Amino acid sequence: MKIILCSAIKKEIFKIIKYFNADLLLSVKKKYYIYHYNKGHGEIYFIITGIGQKNIKKNLDHFIKEYHPDKDFQWILTGFGGAISNDLKIGEIVIPSIIRNEKEVYKINPDEFDKSRRKACLFEVDRIYGEKEKAGLKERYPDIDIIDMESASFCEIMEKNNFKKYFIYRSITDDPGFRFPDFRLIKDSIFKIKSKDLLYALLKDIREIKYLTSLYRNISLASGSIYKYFIKYYEDQYN
Repeated sequence: MKIILCSAIKKEIFKIIKYFNADLLLSVKKKYYIYHYNKGHGEIYFIITGIGQKNIKKNLDHFIKEYHPDKDFQWILTGFGGAISNDLKIGEIVIPSIIRNEKEVYKINPDEFDKSRRKACLFEVDRIYGEKEKAGLKERYPDIDIIDMESASFCEIMEKNNFKKYFIYRSITDDPGFRFPDFRLIKDSIFKIKSKDLLYALLKDIREIKYLTSLYRNISLASGSIYKYFIKYYEDQYN
């Protein structure tokens, strides 16, 4: 089994990287990382691309040119996603069958990889969406279930390089009505609560403590789901 597992940030897959005790091959500006595992069953590259369309395109292009992965590799994009549908729960795993942005639409048959998950429509956005922005997007595109900031760009890279074996799974971190904390709090340390951030929040608005801790809790649940799903998927390939 040969796998390339991609995510935007370390928090999404670092527990998986530690589980496999993968070797660090590349680190660029604490945003773009490549790890490699080839010690037991199969071979795995772990790629952390950085957030957003520009980063995933640039860094996957670099990886492909430098490491020349063959067509036997199974590409997987994972990470956090925001729910547009009210019936999705925090930490729930969703595998989209339709991935789109404002310009393109891509289709994947998730049954080739996992028949147990609901089919979903994912829309790639260019920033974190709050409640009002999610409602507006749902009004424009009623079939959308989840949003993220990399999936359509990932599909574009796969098609451009003629990689046929790929799928996406996302873990839900925020529901349609979720209230994000002040973005100043999460700009530099979005996935860690630091004492100075909490002090700032307390001085600014006591409600920010609630919003920040809710985000941290949701991220912990979502990253745990990402880890469990991948380990089960990996083990199932050999059973």
